[in-house]
Amino acid sequence: MTEPVPLLAHQQPVDDFPRHQRRKNPRFGWGVYEPDESRTTASNRLASNGLTLMAFTVAWLRGETPDAHPSIAFLIRAWTMPTVLDWVIMSGLGLVWAGAMYFIACAYSAAEASVVAPFEYVSLPINIMWGFLLWPEVPTWLTVTGAALTVFSGLYVLYRERRERVIIEQMAGGKSAPV
Repeated sequence: MTEPVPLLAHQQPVDDFPRHQRRKNPRFGWGVYEPDESRTTASNRLASNGLTLMAFTVAWLRGETPDAHPSIAFLIRAWTMPTVLDWVIMSGLGLVWAGAMYFIACAYSAAEASVVAPFEYVSLPINIMWGFLLWPEVPTWLTVTGAALTVFSGLYVLYRERRERVIIEQMAGGKSAPV
């Protein structure tokens, strides 16, 4: 008689599930049930979409609510067709964003992720600047501390990767200046 195969972390004994959920596992036979991720994801999407549809239906039936919080009133207000200027702004933003994503994908395909990722952190101070210039929003000390921690950790990773590369090149016999 063969010994039973130990269960992996995401597997459960078949006795824990009703008969209609049991199925044969190609690796382990009938004794193990592996949850089907696609069913769970589809169920979650269906529930989320259903709740969203119900919320918007209730908001539509209720009509405008002048006493609602501004962020909620913005979401449930009556639809208005965007103007030509709105379409130009949305199209321009879409093109700029698509171009940025293209160049980020090119950067990730040309170099290792650990080298490219720290350069994405440049967006943190730029976003803080735009927040201050467009809306006089002064970041809290927690925001500044978190941004600094993120930027400096990315710069450290960049420094470490570069130092390791120099050490590997020196061990291989290549000439490289120390960092």
